[in-house]
Amino acid sequence: MKKILIFIESLVGGGAEKALVNLVRALDKKKYDITVMTVTDGDIYQEAIAAECKYQSFLSAKDYHAGGLKKLLFWLNIKYIYNAPAEDVYRKYIHEKYDVEIAFIEGFATKLIAASNNSISKKIAWVHIDVLKNGYADKSYKDLNVQIDSYRKYSEIICVSDTVKESFTEKYGMNDNVTVIHNILDYSDIKDKSNETTDIAKTVTPQFIAVGRLEAQKGYPRLLKCMNELSHEGCEYAFWIVGEGSQKQDLQKYILDNHLEDKVQLLGFQSNPYKYLKQADAFVCSSYAEGYSTAAIESLLMNTPVLTVECSGMHELLDGHAYGEIVPNDDQSLKTMLEQAILHPEKLAYYRTEIEKETNKSRLLGDLAAVERMLDE
Repeated sequence: MKKILIFIESLVGGGAEKALVNLVRALDKKKYDITVMTVTDGDIYQEAIAAECKYQSFLSAKDYHAGGLKKLLFWLNIKYIYNAPAEDVYRKYIHEKYDVEIAFIEGFATKLIAASNNSISKKIAWVHIDVLKNGYADKSYKDLNVQIDSYRKYSEIICVSDTVKESFTEKYGMNDNVTVIHNILDYSDIKDKSNETTDIAKTVTPQFIAVGRLEAQKGYPRLLKCMNELSHEGCEYAFWIVGEGSQKQDLQKYILDNHLEDKVQLLGFQSNPYKYLKQADAFVCSSYAEGYSTAAIESLLMNTPVLTVECSGMHELLDGHAYGEIVPNDDQSLKTMLEQAILHPEKLAYYRTEIEKETNKSRLLGDLAAVERMLDE
């Protein structure tokens, strides 16, 4: 049985974290002894991960919440983890030997696993973002050359979409060991959960939905601004936003200040977003950058059209514009797209019909066999 370490900074309710849950759930536990490791514990997907494999964290969130000296030590350790040489951090916190070591997200995780003192382990890096449009991972490195050196320690680099691979190759000049594998999803599980009863009924057409962490990258403030302007122009609609994050209070305040509470609802994190996606008339992506949107994939699996600004992976998902619309990534284009959907609901009905006719939904699910081949080589 192969011992596999998968490192990701946290298990917050984001797309990469959800993709990790799906991957670990799908991998054959008779073949693989899997450990998922994070910097801190206590996040949304921890319970789901711990039910499928071994789970460890460098630090305990209980120490932070305990206050006093424990909280001080917690922050000192955080400072050490993110500022000390990656080789030292690896030696301090990762003690077992693994056959395969995976950095499941960009930035610090990739830097840490590249610094492994296990010279015989196979190392795999996952890339979930368009590295040209989203440079958050750069902050973990002194400069681009150091980042390139880190990636060269990996025998396989998995990009979640064709666009992500193109950006990765352009930025780092690496191509030989770079492969595209879409995120793994369990279609039968999604279909089963989508049939569960919702606690909120659809009352207005169109019913829009957005799913994703309430963070700056997702562009929710500009989305609410667009919806507010359309409301003032007399447009009728309803909007569900599913997710948690640091912008929640600001978004809720904007909704209340602009009297949108009858139109826009923040539903918080939902372990089963599929029952809401199934009811919606369209999924809306307002993100400034994506890699390969899991929520958009799930929407298509529910036969729900996708309305999106230009982001990585969307042309792959929508087969051009066959199953939704893609507009330039600016505020006015986003507003106009939503306005046209409200004024011409027949367009959404047409897209839904086209999605329902597609017989090759397996293209959306990711290639688990390809992942297992990498682990077995």
